[in-house]
Amino acid sequence: MKMLNTQLNQQPASGFRLVLKNVRVREMATSFSRTLRSLDQQRPRPWLMLSLVLVLGVGAGWMALARVPVYEVTEFARLEVSNAAHPLAASVSGRIVSSQLQLGRQVAEGDVLVELDKTEADLAVREKETRIASLQSRRAAIDKEIAAERTTLDAQQQARSQSTEELTAQIARAESQARFATTQAERAIKLREQKSNTPADVEKALADVETTGAGLSEAKAALKRSDGDRHALENERQTSIVRLERESVELGGDIDNERAAILRLQRELSERQLRAPVAGRIGEVADVQVGSVIQAAQKLCVIVPTGSPRAVAQFSPAVVGRLKSGQSARLRLDGFPWTQYGTLPAIVTDIDTEPKDGLIRVELSLAPRPTSRIPLDHGLTGSVEIEVDRVSPAVLILRAAGQFLGTRQSNKAAKSEFPPSGHAVKDFGIEHMNAGKVGWDQRATRAPAHHRQRCHRWAGAAYQPLVPPYGAETLKYTGENPSRRSPSRAA
Repeated sequence: MKMLNTQLNQQPASGFRLVLKNVRVREMATSFSRTLRSLDQQRPRPWLMLSLVLVLGVGAGWMALARVPVYEVTEFARLEVSNAAHPLAASVSGRIVSSQLQLGRQVAEGDVLVELDKTEADLAVREKETRIASLQSRRAAIDKEIAAERTTLDAQQQARSQSTEELTAQIARAESQARFATTQAERAIKLREQKSNTPADVEKALADVETTGAGLSEAKAALKRSDGDRHALENERQTSIVRLERESVELGGDIDNERAAILRLQRELSERQLRAPVAGRIGEVADVQVGSVIQAAQKLCVIVPTGSPRAVAQFSPAVVGRLKSGQSARLRLDGFPWTQYGTLPAIVTDIDTEPKDGLIRVELSLAPRPTSRIPLDHGLTGSVEIEVDRVSPAVLILRAAGQFLGTRQSNKAAKSEFPPSGHAVKDFGIEHMNAGKVGWDQRATRAPAHHRQRCHRWAGAAYQPLVPPYGAETLKYTGENPSRRSPSRAA
């Protein structure tokens, strides 16, 4: 520009137009050359287009042909031994007199770990044993008395038999004498008819008949009386024997009861010695010391038996059907960062399809690497990822899109169930709201949180003010359109 001004100053007025034309031509040539260079730079290059097409083709092929693993993940997992841990609890209450509970101690099956005070039980056993000895002595005496009564009964029966024989013989003799007297009386009567004897002889013969008859009657009466007396004595002996036998049986029952009580006390004594149910390591110990009083069913320790470790995970029931035995998995432990220690490979072994507390149990066998530095101790927690499928990235994108659209449609359908304005709040079941309680019906209680928030906003048109957190005052709906009537306040 300085040169142009100099030339303009040096040239006369007639040559001004010529100089200006030359300047314009020079500027246009410069601009045109720049435009050509710019167009030459923006012209598409074949190698760049080919590279772009190749990248897009490789990406499309990877999206369609590549296989990406799909995992089911849970944060509820822990390591356990193959054999279940055995808790050791007291069966009876008592005071601890000896304790061998030490965390991490290796124990064998049957080792005594805790001993409770058994003084009272020992005294009770001695009392029962003394009572049994007394009952046995009484029963022995009764048995002897029964034997004596039986001996006496046998002697009485023999005496009755001999007495019966003697009285029977006397009756037979009296009958013989009565027959002889009768014969003599008949003969005397015949002789009297023949005038061969005197009347005195006849009277004497008749007296002898009466005397022998009376003797016969007396003998028979004695036999009957003797039999009655003997039978009465024998019945009395038998009654005494039955009574004594009953007492002996009762004493035997008391002895059996006392023996059963002793067995129960002995069992209680054995329960006061808490022994290890299995061999293993003490993995948990309660805070108890010698002299502490424990209650029945109180857990004192947990024994972890020796065995190969396994992983146990809890999954949502929604994964039932996707998880199968033999699927590969990996375990990440909370106490050992996977970026430093790596993960533990595992394989699904068992799947419990019956939910418990809203979750299903999945067991996995571990296959740790030889170089792994992670200790496989019982009780370690972590997360588990189980590979359930292998699909292409395109399928994953389509699944994600479908889930997103399905979630939006379900949310819209759920929102459409609620009233659009505050006029229907009464029908919805909201009666009153305050700082500690919101009056909802069962339908509103089961509604999702975002739906309840919408209800709060809708109710805000009918209840003024209604901005969470709710105020201390209680507002009661009047049953009318809020645009026509303001809500009334309840005390």
